Amino acid sequence: MRIVILGGGFGGVNTALKLGKKLKDSNHEIILVAEKPHFLFRPSLPWVIFDERKLDDATLPLDKILQKVGVQFIQKTVIQVLPKNNRVVLQDDTILEYDYLVIATGGLPDFEKTPGLKENTYSCYFEDDTKKTKEQIENIKSGDQILIGASDGNPCTCLSYELLFEMDAYLQKQKINASITYFTYESDLFDYVGNKVSSTLEKLLNEKK
Repeated sequence: MRIVILGGGFGGVNTALKLGKKLKDSNHEIILVAEKPHFLFRPSLPWVIFDERKLDDATLPLDKILQKVGVQFIQKTVIQVLPKNNRVVLQDDTILEYDYLVIATGGLPDFEKTPGLKENTYSCYFEDDTKKTKEQIENIKSGDQILIGASDGNPCTCLSYELLFEMDAYLQKQKINASITYFTYESDLFDYVGNKVSSTLEKLLNEKK
């Protein structure tokens, strides 16, 4: 029996590791397909842009991770899924047949949803964006105005708050006198975790004015 997993992020890798351990001594074949050769630990990227970690510290080679539990790794782009035929078509027209398919490709930020967002802002979602953001931060000087926030529809605003406080600490450490303005589409700060957290966060921000 062949199990094919699409996606090399948290969902795909976690599924592969658990299935690999559980089915290691059986005759099941498990294959993970991903575009990139490594797993990216995105929660570390804010530390990378403030030079608290190196980008290499946030990545792990997928082949070595998966090999330990007997999972095969294929580094290719998926072009098409044919569920009626139990097949996946890869970038070079390779056909990968399966008995069970796990789709764990995750989601992507929609920078185009807000006009001008992609062209005029910096982020740390992708590796290349993280490098550019790090370079921009290194050029900040006293008197600059910094805008940090979460655009409309962002499903997870926690990163923007982390960046806000990381930026504040960075400026103090570097003795840079620059102003920070925070924006969010939320009705209350960090509103999806409850009123208590919102009130505490608002108090912290007011203390830093």
